[in-house]
Amino acid sequence: MKVRLYYILFFAGIILSLVACNKEAEFAEAEGSLNLSIGVSDKVNVVSRSLSEEEQTILEQD
Repeated sequence: MKVRLYYILFFAGIILSLVACNKEAEFAEAEGSLNLSIGVSDKVNVVSRSLSEEEQTILEQD
């Protein structure tokens, strides 16, 4: 009787393990995944600064 119960539990475990993974989740659909996108613009603000004569002289001396 115990052997029959073990066989039933064994086959039930196999059947449950086969139907439990019937759909594979892709990486993008998995929990915790993050989808990032970036964009680049050709509009760039340029900031320039000119040095005073005193600052230029100090830099040239160093």
